[in-house]
Amino acid sequence: MKKSLFEINESILEIFDTIEAYCTEHETDVIPDELVAQLQISESEMSDKLEKYFFAIKEMKGQIDTIKAHVSSMNAKRKAIENRIETLKGFVGHSVNMFGTENKTGNKFFKGDLFKVTASKSTAVQILDEALIPDQYKREVVTVRVDKTAIKKVLQSGDSVDGAAIDSSKLNVTFR
Repeated sequence: MKKSLFEINESILEIFDTIEAYCTEHETDVIPDELVAQLQISESEMSDKLEKYFFAIKEMKGQIDTIKAHVSSMNAKRKAIENRIETLKGFVGHSVNMFGTENKTGNKFFKGDLFKVTASKSTAVQILDEALIPDQYKREVVTVRVDKTAIKKVLQSGDSVDGAAIDSSKLNVTFR
């Protein structure tokens, strides 16, 4: 039965405890051969398990890259279709504006058996030169962000920052 990485780590820690107890009890730094052999077996099990994790993580990263590329491709296709829709709407709007019937509000429309199309003039504001716009039509937008890098330096120097603490509960794991 294969051991999990957790079980391998646990058995290695048990061996280290046994080694420490043996060395303390016998007042020696020499580790008995049988304990060294147990540690080597556990290390090889862990090495094998870590190698499998390494390749599993590498494969998952490859899947992420493939998914990102696919999402990017799908976003480009979506944008192309949205642009075609806007182009077709432009053609329809131009046709309805030229040949449609005028309603009470001055807009033009065309009524088919399954649909009704109305073409109305757009009233969107176009800013030609933002520098020329008077200040009364401008508003200030303020964004406040916490500078975690500065806070980390302060906390690591031994000082404290209200509302912040160093979190050392996570491990950074790097495979190369």
